Amino acid sequence: MKLDADALSFERAAQGYARADELIADGRVDLSEVRQFDSAGIALLLEMKRRAQRTGRSLEFVGAPSQLRGLLGFFGVDTLLGVDAS
Repeated sequence: MKLDADALSFERAAQGYARADELIADGRVDLSEVRQFDSAGIALLLEMKRRAQRTGRSLEFVGAPSQLRGLLGFFGVDTLLGVDAS
C-alpha cells in the first residue's frame, strides 16, 4: 500500500500508528512519496515491521527516497527493515 503522506514525522506518527495494520495488510509499503521524516517516522516503520512479524507475515518497504535510506542506515535499522541504505 502506498503511504499517502508526504511525511513520516512526529506530527503524523499518531495517524500512522492508527492505520498501521491497514498499511501492512498487503505485505508491501510504498514510501516513494515520503519527503519528510524523523525518528518518530522510523519508529513507525519499526512498529509496522514488528506487527507484521508478530502475525507471521512478511513486509517489504519499497520506494524509499535516498535521504530516508541514509537516515535508516545512520540509525542502523536499514537491514532490519529490509531497506538498502545505499
